[in-house]
Amino acid sequence: PDLDRARALIDEAGAAGATVTVSVSDDPAVDHEIPPERVDVMRYVVEVMNDLGLRAELQIIHDVDDYAGGIFAGERHAYIFGWAPDYPRASNFIELLFLCGSPWNVSQLCSESIDARIDEALRLEATDPGAANRAWAAIDRTLVQDAVWIPLMNPVTANAFAGRVENIQIHPQWGVLLSRIWVQ
Repeated sequence: PDLDRARALIDEAGAAGATVTVSVSDDPAVDHEIPPERVDVMRYVVEVMNDLGLRAELQIIHDVDDYAGGIFAGERHAYIFGWAPDYPRASNFIELLFLCGSPWNVSQLCSESIDARIDEALRLEATDPGAANRAWAAIDRTLVQDAVWIPLMNPVTANAFAGRVENIQIHPQWGVLLSRIWVQ
């Protein structure tokens, strides 16, 4: 991370000293996609935001329904949000989470230029998957560069199998395909 550049971007945006509420839920019913250490993670996020010149404060919400309600009601603040697509492709992240009018667009970003790029990437998926992947990657870089979306983590799962287990297949979204495994 380049903290000096981050501070400069905050100054350039006129946001130095701005108050930011960082929300997190400590309710055990929170989505499994969000790490159990989420309160500690968001304490660290608040610390970094304060180091960057913002006035961040942590709001711990004890009820997961209140937490989700605030996110989907469009409250403008920082929060941790997990997302798992039903199919592992870029459009299941970017199109759903950042397209104007999408009910899942909790960032409240509405950009005609991003929407046009999303439409082009979707069109390319049918004719040129490689170009579509490059288009999705470019959109993702723009969203991160503009700090609309700041990835905190990408969970990794480790699997261990006995030597007599064969035909192990791992799906990028759903993990080990148990119906495909056989044991000698």
